[in-house]
Amino acid sequence: MNTTTASIRRDSLLLRMAMDRQQLANDLARHPQLTAVSLMDPAMRDWLVTAALWGLSALRLPAFVKVPLRSAASISLRNRVSALINGGRPRP
Repeated sequence: MNTTTASIRRDSLLLRMAMDRQQLANDLARHPQLTAVSLMDPAMRDWLVTAALWGLSALRLPAFVKVPLRSAASISLRNRVSALINGGRPRP
């Protein structure tokens, strides 16, 4: 195979790949994928994250994993409660 044929094939493949990328981008723009997180209310998501952090911190994990999880869960719970007290405004 000579270099001109290889060059033509390479250019053809690159052009086809660019068109496929463009078509995929257009399809994703027209039909965004819905996930459980995107369908969930943000306030509920915050409470679920807090509950998940507390649940993970209750597992039998090593201390180097459990301590940061408990800290994150405590801070998250504090923020959720302060948001309730402040009328839904999150703490800065």
